[in-house]
Parts: sequence; C-alpha cells; structure tokens
Amino acid sequence: MIRLASIVILALLSFSYPANAITIGLDRGTREMIEKLPSDIAKALLDTIVQAQPLIDKSVVLYLTTLDKIVADNIARGASAIQCGIVGTADLGATEFRASLASVLYLGGRDKLNQGKIGDYTQNFSDKIDEMRNRVTTSTKATDISIAYSDLLIRGAIVKCAVNISPALAQTELDAQIRRIQVPSLEWNILIGDRDKPYCQTIHDCVVKRRDEMSKYLHAADNRDKVVTYIDPNDRQPKTTSAQALFDTLEPTPALPGLLALGHIQVLDYEHILESLRQIERGVEAMRAKRLDQAADELTRSKAAGTEAIKNYTNNLNNVNGGGPVDRQMAIQRTAGMLKQTNDVVTLATAAKTDDAGLTADADALIASMNTNAQNINALKDRSQKDLDEMELRAQRDVQKLRMYDKAPK
Repeated sequence: MIRLASIVILALLSFSYPANAITIGLDRGTREMIEKLPSDIAKALLDTIVQAQPLIDKSVVLYLTTLDKIVADNIARGASAIQCGIVGTADLGATEFRASLASVLYLGGRDKLNQGKIGDYTQNFSDKIDEMRNRVTTSTKATDISIAYSDLLIRGAIVKCAVNISPALAQTELDAQIRRIQVPSLEWNILIGDRDKPYCQTIHDCVVKRRDEMSKYLHAADNRDKVVTYIDPNDRQPKTTSAQALFDTLEPTPALPGLLALGHIQVLDYEHILESLRQIERGVEAMRAKRLDQAADELTRSKAAGTEAIKNYTNNLNNVNGGGPVDRQMAIQRTAGMLKQTNDVVTLATAAKTDDAGLTADADALIASMNTNAQNINALKDRSQKDLDEMELRAQRDVQKLRMYDKAPK
C-alpha cells in the first residue's frame, strides 16, 4: 500500500469551495471551521490563505505545506496568549486565544471553559498522550477523543506555565509533543463539525463514513482537478497519477478487533487515514481553485481585449465616415489584423467557459459581440472597397470628360 503521507506530503508537485466570493483552495471542513471564528479574524485568515494560492502554480505540495504552516501559526499565536494562573492552572479567557483556531482545539467545544486545571502536572507529557490513546476502544465517541486531545493540550499549556515558574519541571521536547497532537486534534474538530449534531459517532464509523464521502467526492470532481504530478522516490523523476489513484491505494480501514482484544483500537491508524483523506481533498480543491482562477483571468483579459477590438473597429469606421480614399485603403489593410484580434478574444473567452462552466453566460455574450464585430469589420471592408471602386469610376469618367472637352472645337 502507498502511504499517503509520503505521496501527498512529500511527493505532490506542480501541478474549494467559494468563500466570500473568493475561490479558495481549501477543503470544505477546514473552511467552515475557520468561518466560525469572529468574522474579522476569519476573513484575515482566509485572506492569508488566498495570498498563498499563487504557490499552486509552482507546486501543490508547497501550497499545502504553506497552508499547514498558516494554520499552525494561527494556533501557535492563540496558544501563546494563554495566561498562567496559579501553579496547575491556565487562564483560557484571553481575547487573542478565543479569536484563534487554538480555542477550537483547546476548548473542544466547551466554550464556557475559562480555566484549565490538572492535578499532577509533573507526569511526563508524552506518557499522558500514550495513556490516552491506549484507552481508545471501538465504543469511544469521536467527540470524546476530541475532548481528550483538548485536555492534553490544556495540560501542555499548564506544564509550560509550571516550567516558567520552576525551570526544574522542564520536560524534554514539550513543544514537539504539543505539536504532535495538534494535527490529529485539528482533524477531529474539523470532522465533527457541529458537536450537537456531530458528523459521525464512533472512530471506526467516522473513517468508514468519511471514506465513502471522499469516494463520492472524487467521482463527482472534475477530472482536470484530479491530476497529480509527484516525484518518484526511486528515480527522482516527475510521474503523473491522480487523486483517485492515491485514494484507491490508501491503506484499508482497520478491521474491528475481536473479543479478546477487549475492544481496543489503534487510533493512530485511523487518524492517518483521516489526515490523508483531508490532504487528498485539499489537493483537489487547490487544483480546482487554480482552474477557476485561470478561467476568471481568461474572461477578464478577453473582456479587455474585446473592448479594444470594438474600439479599433469604431475608430476605423469614424475615419472612413469622415475621410477619403486613404482612410478607406487603411481600413481595408487593417481588416486582417482586426479580425485576428476579434478571433483571439473568442478563443480566450471560449477557454474561460471551458475552464469554468459558470462563466458560460458572460463568455457567450462576449463571443456574440465579437461575432457581430467581425461582421462589422468585414462589412466596413466591403463598403470601403465599394467606395474606392466608385471613386475610381468617377475619376475615370472625369478624365474622359476632360479629354472630350479638350478635343471639342473651340
């Protein structure tokens, strides 16, 4: 089986959902979680993510890595605002903490929890993480494990406070251990969504449901958004696969344990699958965002070029209406260039609606106006040629009259 961590995190290379009228390469769950933050904070965070989107043109893995960093930095800033109370407690009411994703992870949906408290804060933090995971069984609720992670994060904050008061209490790699549980904690919070109406119940059921949802999602996704280029670790050469292939080669959902195992399950195996599915969705949404942004740019440029094409025709028309033979000759000479300019607009507008069917109405209206412009250009050419022919004929008649006059008896 292909480990998605090695493909999605390390190997994706080059190559959303709309939010506040912005096409953003972000999975729906993460976006909805962010949008539950205070509106100004949510907008600032989404804007930061939007600013990272140009990275998709260079590498989707670079974009996803940057996205992870943006989210992690927001959590870290919020966590740093947690105030230390008396030894063994932490104040969770700071405004900056409440206005960050850290509040989602640390509170676990317990919005009225203003103070975290633990008894023995000297116990090794890594051991507490292992202890919690060893208690997970087939009947453990997703909401319960989310709260368990939030309690661990609060413990980490309290231990850090204790270390500030008494450096002798320092634990090895405390910050690394906190970061170690932030990723699965974030995934459970995204997955659960509304705690009054959680997305799923038990851990096993969550993975089964999420996997089925992703299967349907990929089936409905545009094939252009599912193209994945990655660096083959064997020869370091770029290879192309698809998000569907990554999904199909993801390790299977673990089988439920037998009676002798007393219901214990390895939650890390489930979390790896959930995190991999999230990354696959983000990769597809990144490509979708890139395609839709490209389409919007194509339509914008085609509209500007269309305006210029009509302007050039209008200038030619005015010159012919107010000018003489030279203006008509210039109008004829400019015809090929103006037709190419008009056809280029049609090509660009067609590309826009091909890349985004949602732009079809605007693109078709522009294409229709360009077709009319092409007809007008050809009509002006024909009219100019006709005028020149008539001018030539009148000139010939004038010459004949002059010759007849010169030959007439004086």
